[in-house]
Amino acid sequence: MKRKRLIRMMILLVSVLAVCLLSSCSKKQEQTEKPDPEKGIYNIYYKDAEETKLTSVEYRTKTKSKEELVKGLIKKLQSQEKDDPSVLPAVASDLEVVSYDLSLLPFLTVNFTKSYSEQKGADEILCRAALVMTLTQIPGVKYVEIQVEGQPLLDSAQKPVGKLSADRFLTDMNGNMFSRQKNKLLLYFASKDGKELVEVERTVLNDSSMALEKLVMKLLLEGPPDSAARAVLPDTVSILDISIRSGTCYVNFDSGFLTDTMDLEPEIIIYSIVDSLAELPDVSQVQIMVNGISDVKFKDSISLAEPFVKDLSYLFVQEEETEGEMELSGE
Repeated sequence: MKRKRLIRMMILLVSVLAVCLLSSCSKKQEQTEKPDPEKGIYNIYYKDAEETKLTSVEYRTKTKSKEELVKGLIKKLQSQEKDDPSVLPAVASDLEVVSYDLSLLPFLTVNFTKSYSEQKGADEILCRAALVMTLTQIPGVKYVEIQVEGQPLLDSAQKPVGKLSADRFLTDMNGNMFSRQKNKLLLYFASKDGKELVEVERTVLNDSSMALEKLVMKLLLEGPPDSAARAVLPDTVSILDISIRSGTCYVNFDSGFLTDTMDLEPEIIIYSIVDSLAELPDVSQVQIMVNGISDVKFKDSISLAEPFVKDLSYLFVQEEETEGEMELSGE
């Protein structure tokens, strides 16, 4: 009798374990189920703990109304995941939506208060990506346009960002849906007296889709991070286009480059641009143009007709003490 009872208990224990394993597998399958908006399964895009890339968390809802989905998905984007502190909201909770417009599908317009434009550049890019990739999952919505106080969102060049699709934010080599990359760049600004170039190293997080040559020029326009150096370009100058082809970086300025530049020696301005871009591995020379034309003279003294190569002869070099001087100072 005892033996039969022991056998029955073992069979019961094995059965319970089997049920638990099946239940666990079922739950795991549910957690890894792909997004399916038709079934109410969405991806909400959050920032990772380092705030350098976006990562997705599954969200389920029974809501079918497109209007309610817009409200609900934005609310989720602004909410902290209770069970997962490793992800952070990509859309700040204090960003207030004034209105949204679904009347022109496949376009969705989301209008924020002016606090949206107060975000720092890299944070705004992640916020923008999270909004677009989350909201374009709504059936019928393919493009999202972000507005601020009823006006189109502008990029760093003060041009409208326009209507964006999820395809705009491509996956990177690591499979992350969208990320910022860390770049260490060597830039050249004017010295405090404006007579030489000063080397400034910058480490920045930026949109991984931004070309490095664009990032370099963006930082030159922003100016140095402290008062130890001077900017060579005013923010009134616009870059119409920049690209790299066969080792030559082509920089096309608007006419402000000829009229609005700083009161510096022309060589300092030119080689601030050239030497900074020539630090990039794919750049061996720089062709500067104004409104697409290179056959002009900069400040009536430097011809832009031919490409420039790197020239560090204008770089400020701090003199080192000689061995004799060091001994003398130690006495």
